[in-house]
Amino acid sequence: MGNTLGQYCLNVSDLERSVTFYTEVLGLELHSRTQIPGTNEAIVWGRGQGSALQLAEHDEKTEPIDQSPEGIKKVGALWKLYLSTDDVQGLHAKAVAAGAKSVVEPMHLEQWDVWVAFVEDPDGYQVELIQGCLLYTSPSPRDCNEYLVCRLLLEKGGGGGGGG
Repeated sequence: MGNTLGQYCLNVSDLERSVTFYTEVLGLELHSRTQIPGTNEAIVWGRGQGSALQLAEHDEKTEPIDQSPEGIKKVGALWKLYLSTDDVQGLHAKAVAAGAKSVVEPMHLEQWDVWVAFVEDPDGYQVELIQGCLLYTSPSPRDCNEYLVCRLLLEKGGGGGGGG
C-alpha cells in the first residue's frame, strides 16, 4: 500500500459551532469525539480515503483565530479545504443560508469541466466546494490532478493556463 493522507486538523474557536457547520451544513458525519488535557476534539468525515477532518478547540486560547490576510502572514495558517459534492450550487446555497460567507459564487470551469464555489466556515477557513472531480476516485485522475496542479500555479501567480 502506498502512502496516503488520512486526516487533517483545524484549530477552531467554538467546537460545537464548527461540528454543526461541517455536519449539518456541509453534510459530513460526526465520527468521534476526544477530550485530552487542554483540548476538546471532534472528527468529522465523508467516509472516503483521506476524508477525515479533526476539529480542535483549545481550553487556553487567548484570541480568536485570525484568518485575515494579516493573520495568515503571521502564522502561515492552512488556507482552504476541498470538499467534493454532487451539487455545488445547492451546497453553496445551504451554507450561505446557514450564515457562511460566500467567497466565490458557484461557477463552471470549462477547462476541467468542474463546478466550484468557495465559502468560509465559522472560523474563516475557506472551503472550496467542487463538483465533477472526486479527489480520490475520479474516473479521470489525470484531469483531476491537472485541475489541482493548475489551480495551485494560478493561485501562486505562476501562470499555468486558463480556467479559474
